Amino acid sequence: MTENPIVKMADSIRAKTGTTNKFTLPEMALIMNVSSNFPDFSSTVTVSKNGSSQALNTTISVNGGDTIEFTFNYTVTHTDLLWKLRNSNAKLPFSLPVIKYQDSDWTNKATAQTIHILRENGSELIASISIAAGDTNYSYVNKYIYPQLTDSIAEYLMTGRPIIVKYDNVGSHDNLKMSTDATLQLWLYQN
Repeated sequence: MTENPIVKMADSIRAKTGTTNKFTLPEMALIMNVSSNFPDFSSTVTVSKNGSSQALNTTISVNGGDTIEFTFNYTVTHTDLLWKLRNSNAKLPFSLPVIKYQDSDWTNKATAQTIHILRENGSELIASISIAAGDTNYSYVNKYIYPQLTDSIAEYLMTGRPIIVKYDNVGSHDNLKMSTDATLQLWLYQN
């Protein structure tokens, strides 16, 4: 007896996405039609320093005590599919710049900073991240985080309200700089 190809495809999708939830045929078609990205998810970002708008894809000067905010607006078209993927292999990855300076030995080092990932109302969506002064892990790269699509994250994404990434507790140092290049994605699973 030959296995039903639709059942086989559904089993493959569930294994890849890490869920036991059942998918409709249109949902399976959406998932099969993309790589690891969530279908039809898009995001845009704006950035401000102490409330003043900043240009994207550039480098800005930062002073100790400044507050930097990245505001991510996004579109989630397939909310039923999103809900089925909570607590699975689905991730909400961020690529976030780190505030740093070039030391006398020519290495790029982070200044102390706390990165908060917040709902529009200011409550915590994802646990805050602290980066220690002198950290060299981000010399030439952003901070990458890959939070799982939990119930609370999925519920918030379904509202369509912006995600605010706020930097504070910025330590003082000469010549602090940061990139304004940040991204937000939604993955069905991590490759």
